[in-house]
Amino acid sequence: KGLQDEGLYRKSGVSTKITKLIQLALDKNTTDSPFCNEDTYKDLLDSNTVANALKTYLRHLREPLMTFQLYEKFINAAKNESVPIRIFEVHKLSCSQL
Repeated sequence: KGLQDEGLYRKSGVSTKITKLIQLALDKNTTDSPFCNEDTYKDLLDSNTVANALKTYLRHLREPLMTFQLYEKFINAAKNESVPIRIFEVHKLSCSQL
């Protein structure tokens, strides 16, 4: 559903809901996952809240997903004119970090 929403990552969600969703997702002691019990957390699962929670989480990572160490390689992969090769190279670099 959310992929059809206009401005999904541009439009801001409610900050208290975003914070709550991030806390629930990162809480290792919780057994009641918001993703498993949609009725309990329905107000936290609208597309703007989820998108903004993801954006906030990624923004606050100590090291980005596309690591500093591989930055130049990601840039070079993204410059490839062939879309299939570009996708393959970015995927290969991403998987090398697992």
